[in-house]
Amino acid sequence: MTNKTIYRLSVADVQQVATEVYGRKLTAAEIEKVVEPMGTMISWYDIIDDAIDYSLDLKRVVEN
Repeated sequence: MTNKTIYRLSVADVQQVATEVYGRKLTAAEIEKVVEPMGTMISWYDIIDDAIDYSLDLKRVVEN
């Protein structure tokens, strides 16, 4: 289970945001331009920490 994907974003997710926020779908070239920045902008460590903190009553051994 250690390699199970927990969450992923798809092109459909990107297109939904583009349509809702910008009023149109993105071209394939535009999607290619946003893929790399998305990966660097998502703070996966903080998201995991926040989800654990929100969902479980665990004592922290390291303070943020």
